[in-house]
Amino acid sequence: MALKFKNISDEILDIYKDLFEAEKEREAAMITGNVEVLQKLLAEDAIYIHSSAKVDNTQSYIAPILAKKVRYDVLEIEISRIININENKIVLLYGQVQIEALLEGSYTKLDNLFTMIWKLENNQWVMYSWQSTKKL
Repeated sequence: MALKFKNISDEILDIYKDLFEAEKEREAAMITGNVEVLQKLLAEDAIYIHSSAKVDNTQSYIAPILAKKVRYDVLEIEISRIININENKIVLLYGQVQIEALLEGSYTKLDNLFTMIWKLENNQWVMYSWQSTKKL
């Protein structure tokens, strides 16, 4: 598990260092199945759109992790574009992700593109949206 960056300046990395720490924390929570941390980092009304087109809200996304029906073994994210909205309080991240996971009894390897939306609320970064799609 490692958060990587492609063509992102040191200045941008410094501006969003707290956001990237929150993203690293989210990735670690997915690998370890730490639902408490996920609940802290995901907005209550977050939307999670899988590459299969399945749509989850925060609770339906976390439930199978809690029930041990989903286990993430590999999560490699590379961020290649950052779009600032609303004076650095809302940020769109775009990039690639490689995932290896046990999903409802089947082991799956994914190589996808993603977009994430994070919002700064009360000095805490919270993820509002994830959408991924399979690479061609």
